[in-house]
Amino acid sequence: MSDNRPQHTNLLVQSAGIHSQRLVILPWNRSDNYLQKVTSLRDWAQHQCPQSIVMLTDAYDTFMSCNAARILRTFRALRTGVLFSVEQLWSWQQDEDKPYYDGIARGPYRYLNAGGFIGYVSALLPLLRETKFVRFYKGADQVAYSHLLATRSNEFNVSFDYDSKVFYVVSGPDWSSSGLREARINHSRPCVMHVPWVLLPRNNATLHTLFLKYSLGTGDHHVAVGSRQ
Repeated sequence: MSDNRPQHTNLLVQSAGIHSQRLVILPWNRSDNYLQKVTSLRDWAQHQCPQSIVMLTDAYDTFMSCNAARILRTFRALRTGVLFSVEQLWSWQQDEDKPYYDGIARGPYRYLNAGGFIGYVSALLPLLRETKFVRFYKGADQVAYSHLLATRSNEFNVSFDYDSKVFYVVSGPDWSSSGLREARINHSRPCVMHVPWVLLPRNNATLHTLFLKYSLGTGDHHVAVGSRQ
């Protein structure tokens, strides 16, 4: 959480309340070293039970569309140690790492997005301990995770959420293609929705539209999901 607005106005906080979830907010200290998103999580996670499941999301452009029970069921069913969200755009990452992601991808949602991931503490900690500052975009966590996994992926139990089962990142064509966005959401039933670049008015409007429909339940999707939980 990096801004000074009341937390109750934040869509992630609101969605957590709607679905009876408790959030731990790791504050941003406004330094230029974006790697603090890695180090803050590492320092917190090393005091947790190794079998605990931890989910991290960005706090300003995301919301949850279901309760914690379904998030946990969905993640466990995927049988991986850590699951990263993916997006359609290659951004905040080094071009030298792009061929790795292109080589393993399934479909257009192929590039690591660090704004949402979930994993067992036992699998997360080795990754967090080895993720180092990369002198690129102020050491952003996205470039750091991306580079580590592109060069040492066989050392970690990490998968990518190509089918948007837990995380759906609205990026690229989805910003202006409601048909593609709705089709993917209705097929995958993602638990967490993330709309990057909300400083753009159309992206911010998309985030709020999706929140009203898929978290507050003003659309048919929310009702249908609730009936199956």
